[in-house]
Amino acid sequence: MATRKKTANFEKSLESLELLVEEMEAGDLSLDEALKSFEKGIKLTQECQLALDEAEQKVAILLGDDPAAQPVPFETPE
Repeated sequence: MATRKKTANFEKSLESLELLVEEMEAGDLSLDEALKSFEKGIKLTQECQLALDEAEQKVAILLGDDPAAQPVPFETPE
């Protein structure tokens, strides 16, 4: 169940990021709005990257690609 939640969170974050980029590319935001959007976009990008890193690590462990890989908890602090 935690995997579904993480997947849903990743997909929601990615969708939010895509919408944010579209708004910024439209060029209709004030400087202040653009800076706030940029800051939010950085946060969303970091959330997505963390989720992808965790998935990549899990796949590598499951496939045995790295003999030195050690399992670590996938829970992220909230």
